[in-house]
Amino acid sequence: MDLGIQRYRTAREPFWALASQLVTSGANFATSVIIIHGANLAIFGRYSLCFLLVMMIRKFLIGVVLTPMSSIMPTIDSGRSREYRLFLIIYAAVFAIFSGLFVWTISHPLAILFSTPWLPSIAIPLFFANSAVNYADFLRRLHLDSLRPIQSFMVDATRFTIQIGILLGLAVFQPEDLTAKAALWIWGGSALLGCGAGLYRIGQLKFAINAFKDFWIRHRAFVGWMSSSMLLDAIQNNLPMFIATSLVGESALGALRALQQFANLLNLPFNALMQVMPSMAAQRYAASGIARMRDFLVRMTAVSVLAITLLALAIVLVSDLIINQALGLHGNDVVPIFIAFVCLNILTLVRLPFFVAFSTIGKLRPLTTSNLASAFIAIIGTALWVRDMGPIAVPAFMTIGHLLSMVFLLFTRDAMALRTVK
Repeated sequence: MDLGIQRYRTAREPFWALASQLVTSGANFATSVIIIHGANLAIFGRYSLCFLLVMMIRKFLIGVVLTPMSSIMPTIDSGRSREYRLFLIIYAAVFAIFSGLFVWTISHPLAILFSTPWLPSIAIPLFFANSAVNYADFLRRLHLDSLRPIQSFMVDATRFTIQIGILLGLAVFQPEDLTAKAALWIWGGSALLGCGAGLYRIGQLKFAINAFKDFWIRHRAFVGWMSSSMLLDAIQNNLPMFIATSLVGESALGALRALQQFANLLNLPFNALMQVMPSMAAQRYAASGIARMRDFLVRMTAVSVLAITLLALAIVLVSDLIINQALGLHGNDVVPIFIAFVCLNILTLVRLPFFVAFSTIGKLRPLTTSNLASAFIAIIGTALWVRDMGPIAVPAFMTIGHLLSMVFLLFTRDAMALRTVK
């Protein structure tokens, strides 16, 4: 049995990664329900816009910190692990702080661009939430890649237990104080406590400037094309939402995000695989070559796609009841919007093997090119048709963009080379 399969079948990372994503998706859905019922759909729309901004920054965290870390860590000699761990802790902290400052800085132009004059007034809690949330995500992934899955799970268990508890208490006892600003402070504060759980038992650290230079050179190799790819991925997945906010209002964004969170409950296989697959693929590639890595990625994705499809079919049968009762959403388009988001999630999952394979072997240009085409379709389609089609235009054109992106990736020279390697 080769290293990749043996590690997957015997290690605890996949189980704890799935448990962590169950907590995350459940907490995000619960947050949607609490804010919608405790406040209103417009307040949730404002919170959702800030949430999407932070998730856009998280795309860059994945591209310049998490994915390189998962690919490089298995190749680091055990004698240098302390130096590499400290390098990552400092590197991610710098990213968290400066990305928060960036979000703070762009809040004023975004307020003008998307007709959200309230955005600058919550720039400080947005900066705080962005920095704390992204650093907590880094610490969770660091523990997972370091084969400490229970510590990784505790980061999310701590932050989301506190987040849901405070939000629920506020919604029940002081609903008039449940604003977008308050929700951001709670989100960021809970994440900061999660960071405390992540830094606990972080392991031994060692400072070595020469080693840091070597580590940075290896990470820098990912930053170019990976940053471009992540930028386009962030744009295609979030900018259509911002466009919808500008053209059809914050309540429409709130409804879209609530339905997307509902659909994301089915997306646990994708989210869990994203935590463990890059590291596992890198180990398979190093131990057995491209062919074994490719076969592993295909099998894992096929099983996950089957699972999410069956779950989606089951939930669609009762989705109208759940949407009406839990989310308080009504209308003829709510179920089609939910189905469109499910289709989008499935396509994103199918695309995962390409992302992991190309990242592992250092072929990042196809990802960037495919994301450019997908982003163009999602943005232009939403801008031109959201007024006529309504909110469903957002997931519809995002899905079309992802589908065409997949077709492009299938016929790139690098993808064809991966399919033919024996």
